[in-house]
Amino acid sequence: MKIVAAKTELHDAPVVSAMLGIGVLLAVPATLYVVFSLWSDSLQRQIVAAAGLALLTLFTVLKRKLNALLLSLVFVTQCSISLHSIPLAPPAIFQFFFIDVLIVLLVMTAVERHETFRPDLAGWLLLTMALWELFATIFSAHVDRSLLFVMWQLKYFVIYVLVRNLRISDELLARLQYVVAAVLIIQSLLAFVQQLKGGPIGLNVLGEQDASRLFFVRGDLRVSGTLGATNGFGGYLAAMLCFLIPSVLTKRNVVIYAAVGVGTMALLFTFSRAGWLSLIIGAGISVLVMTRSRVLTWGRMVLLTFAGFLLLSVAIGAYYEKVIERFENKEAVGAAVGRFSQFYQAWPVISRYPIVGIGPGVTEYYGAWNENEKYIRQKLPDVRFGNQMHSAQLQYWIESGTPGFALFMLLIVITGVTAFRRRASNDASELMKLSSIGAGAAALAILIHSSFGPEINNYRILICFVTFLALARNLSSAKINAESTAAKIPHPPANFL
Repeated sequence: MKIVAAKTELHDAPVVSAMLGIGVLLAVPATLYVVFSLWSDSLQRQIVAAAGLALLTLFTVLKRKLNALLLSLVFVTQCSISLHSIPLAPPAIFQFFFIDVLIVLLVMTAVERHETFRPDLAGWLLLTMALWELFATIFSAHVDRSLLFVMWQLKYFVIYVLVRNLRISDELLARLQYVVAAVLIIQSLLAFVQQLKGGPIGLNVLGEQDASRLFFVRGDLRVSGTLGATNGFGGYLAAMLCFLIPSVLTKRNVVIYAAVGVGTMALLFTFSRAGWLSLIIGAGISVLVMTRSRVLTWGRMVLLTFAGFLLLSVAIGAYYEKVIERFENKEAVGAAVGRFSQFYQAWPVISRYPIVGIGPGVTEYYGAWNENEKYIRQKLPDVRFGNQMHSAQLQYWIESGTPGFALFMLLIVITGVTAFRRRASNDASELMKLSSIGAGAAALAILIHSSFGPEINNYRILICFVTFLALARNLSSAKINAESTAAKIPHPPANFL
């Protein structure tokens, strides 16, 4: 029994390896043609194409493909690399991303390795949300836009159930921490360069924000890395930081210390109030759950809380005028009031379309920075918004009706229960406990942040959400290290709470 389990753990998915090898051989001449003909004037695209080809070649020879693909999926969430675009009903565009390639390979490898795709309560809820939105799409004001939105919802479900049932080892968790640290360091360095330059640095191929949508605070650029939006970047950084905070508080690791340090500074320079709030709440949850799980003593918790407030005070003091301006200037006050007044704008629409809404993803067309409202005005002549919904709850309610809103609220409850759950098992490794606590806090931080912005439309942030939520629920149900018990329990139990 142990020999079979060991072979399964080291299984290198030969069918996927063969397909990748053939794919790489076919891709080389195609890539060379595209690079030297269609992209001859774009060094960025040439570098990205070469890196993508090298990465696929690496996956061909790797033994543990499933782990490598999962780590790569998290790493690549910082980039938006479109491989092909197909115009649909204007302005909708179907885009095939490099991250889609990773998802397909991840699923293929999991199937070949006979991994379990067994939903728990959160998994069934994600699937139900996607199916309801698919039904609501029949009545959508823009069917193509809604289909694109639902397509990503189904991808989130697949990623969730895969990670939820994956056999997690301490080795994989340690590497995941380094991947998250690398993401924070890379994005922070890009953010610092953007701030020094006072504008974009030309990484539009990777998803950098367009120069026409830059925002400043007292002359300083609000940085956005390659996430495409300042507030979205703030939420992304906050989630990554929340995942690492438990390890920062208990372990001595220079790389993780450095990543959290520069990541926190980059988050400060986003001047995103929602980002700051989600980090503070996520960090507070981590400290509280670590204390309840006896990873931290109450005395040390008080000391760390005091130290946190001290560091926060120093940071605010160093950038006092700019931080205060984010709360007091006319634009900031208007944005805050606008977020709270959205309900009054939304309620007439909700009361008119209470069951199926106006269509999943459709409120994105009401963005103040675009003119896409004209594409749905004929079908929704009585709907007017000054901007798209900066609230995930209202977005679901307007777009998918009351059933969609109720399902999303239930998802928030499940995520909250997961984040606050005490990790009491004495058999689980310390790294599993820390990772479970950090992942739960990160998932909840993303939902908190989405309550103040349109991040539900950002597929990269949502991939991080389902990955962290699945990881937290996977590890919190694991009683012992999967590496030492693969022969006894091939998969963690699928509990519903």
